[in-house]
Amino acid sequence: SQVQSCWPDGSAKWVRIDAVAPLSNDVAAAVLIEPGELAARNDRLPPSWFQSMTAQLELVGGWVLDGMGETSVRCITNGAVRTCWERRLEFRDGGGVTHFRSTLWLDQYASLNVTRLHHYLEVCSPAVRPGEKPDAARYPEIAAAVDESEGERGLLIGVRRFELRLPLQADVGSHANGDRSIASGERVVQEHDLSWRRENGAALVTAGGHGGCFILGNGDAAAMLIVKEFWQCYPKAVQREHDSVIVELLARRSGEPLPGDGEAWHRLGFWIRDQHYLLRNGLTLGNEILVGDAAATREAGAWHRWLNHPPAVRPQLDYLNQTGCLPPMVAKDDSILPDYESLADKAVDAMFEDRRRYRAYGQLNFGDWYGESEWSWGNNEYDPAYCGYVEFLRGGRADWVTLARQAVRHLTEIDTVHYSHNRQQTGLQAIHMPGHLGGYLPPLFRSKIAQTGGLPSHTLIEGPILHWLLSDDQYTRPVLDQTRQWLLAGHWFNQIVITNAREAGWHLIALSMFAAADNDQECLDAAAVIANRLIETQSPGGGWERNLGEAHCGCGYPRCRGEAGFFVNMAISGLKRFYDLAPDPAVADCIIGAARWLIRRTFDPRTGFFNYSSCPKRTIGGQFKHTLWVLEGLAAAYELSGDSEIGHYLQDGLKTVGRMPPELAHLGLGKATCMQMRFVPSVLASLNRHKLPHVAPVVV
Repeated sequence: SQVQSCWPDGSAKWVRIDAVAPLSNDVAAAVLIEPGELAARNDRLPPSWFQSMTAQLELVGGWVLDGMGETSVRCITNGAVRTCWERRLEFRDGGGVTHFRSTLWLDQYASLNVTRLHHYLEVCSPAVRPGEKPDAARYPEIAAAVDESEGERGLLIGVRRFELRLPLQADVGSHANGDRSIASGERVVQEHDLSWRRENGAALVTAGGHGGCFILGNGDAAAMLIVKEFWQCYPKAVQREHDSVIVELLARRSGEPLPGDGEAWHRLGFWIRDQHYLLRNGLTLGNEILVGDAAATREAGAWHRWLNHPPAVRPQLDYLNQTGCLPPMVAKDDSILPDYESLADKAVDAMFEDRRRYRAYGQLNFGDWYGESEWSWGNNEYDPAYCGYVEFLRGGRADWVTLARQAVRHLTEIDTVHYSHNRQQTGLQAIHMPGHLGGYLPPLFRSKIAQTGGLPSHTLIEGPILHWLLSDDQYTRPVLDQTRQWLLAGHWFNQIVITNAREAGWHLIALSMFAAADNDQECLDAAAVIANRLIETQSPGGGWERNLGEAHCGCGYPRCRGEAGFFVNMAISGLKRFYDLAPDPAVADCIIGAARWLIRRTFDPRTGFFNYSSCPKRTIGGQFKHTLWVLEGLAAAYELSGDSEIGHYLQDGLKTVGRMPPELAHLGLGKATCMQMRFVPSVLASLNRHKLPHVAPVVV
């Protein structure tokens, strides 16, 4: 067990507790920490296979790089229940330059017959830069693996395979050749999501996905190996040799094209070539493997479920609210918005169905949603991980945790730039675009996005931090620290005028979450700078105005001054999160003034809804979805002021909650769902603290 974060007085705020529980995920329990338990230690040693396992990576051009460098094993957590060991391997060229790096963590548990391996492959080549070809004389291996130099395509490295070799000793005698058992010389490969095949001389092809659970040998000499989300995060393969198991985390390809509809080539196959893969510099690919002894093989199905759907743990909501560790939440059973609660219950199923519809699988795609601007990957815009964890805390449905965990994995591995020659890009979370990142598809391919870029308004922190606090995944924290540094970079704070209200609002949300989770004074101070600038630059009477761009103004030139309603709403959202950490009457006045600006400048009395923007020619007549987009701001202002005018517009606007835009082809579209889900819990919390007069359940 370990302390995650502390209160300002140094007392523990969040504590991570390792405990042995039954394999069933449906367990209700209370945990009491006794004095001295946090300091308990053990004398376990890492298994021999972890110390001697090897890794190998083959590049296009035939070059093979073996994992080298730091081979010693280091203990990073030593508790009564769990010990965590770390190894790092570097993949160096003939000149000794590192281009890839493996980090391996092994969780070893007391009294359990399994160990869990976390592996992260980082692409970190100093030879690969946009718009350049690597120097072939200096970096012959990488130069042969980089086909193009134009723009971000110069960041793509061709890789044929990547594999781990685990020296697992197990009896290889004759046994039943079922889906789970794998004999010496056999190879099971999942090249895409629609089928898998078993190779042992001839290939036997089976439709669907292999579960990734493998039994090696028989009886007391058997062993178990499970690869998490084996088919969902294709391409994967497992091959059995006499004295070891080869786990191909990037399986060597057969050369067969990726099957699918006419759009699959860019939606799913943008990073796959006939015989190899394209890995962009700065990516990290994560995987988990569970290894068990002969006793574990007898419960292989339960262990497979445990690895793929680990137990989800939540505190009682009343207790959580009393602690003040997170902003207050209202339980689903106590909600005054039953239409929203019904929508949320349907949304989790719809998002799984949405994933099946678009085949949103594969190592680079799984955990994200598809359909932003019709052709783009969403890069988890509006933070579905945050939505999932909040819904789980409010109601307890574990499916939300499954989606949230997968979203965090994708966001922190694929959408985050872990390495770049340009230090200002390290830690950046990429804005939604085809192929997730630039370089995979031509600039502006079916999108308004030309290249990889990041903004505070597309940087999602609340979900990943909740994941770090509520799960057993400690390995996302170093990535979050990279993004924290990106958000604190000086260039964000050198502007005298706020660029727009949305950027300021999301920046405040992210910094406030770091400050709340970690008692992070540096982030709180940076948030104060943004909040003060919002106060200084507000218009007379409240709100913010700027020369509108084409997206928010239909007047031609000169553009009129004003702001988009949802931009102002996001500024209020950020200010409110900051205010909850550092109450200040000036911040409260700024929030209330901004809400009055929304009413004054964007409400359309003809329709009874709010407009998209303050420009009368940009949106003719209000719409219910634009009303949805400003409710959080109205609720925050009403909570702080009790102003009857603001309360009137808030009460009337609640009729829009739980509705979905009719033009959506499917409910599970991540943006439309999460856009509503990320703010309604805040509205409910505000109304719980300052109730509207005569409020009753709102039914459309």
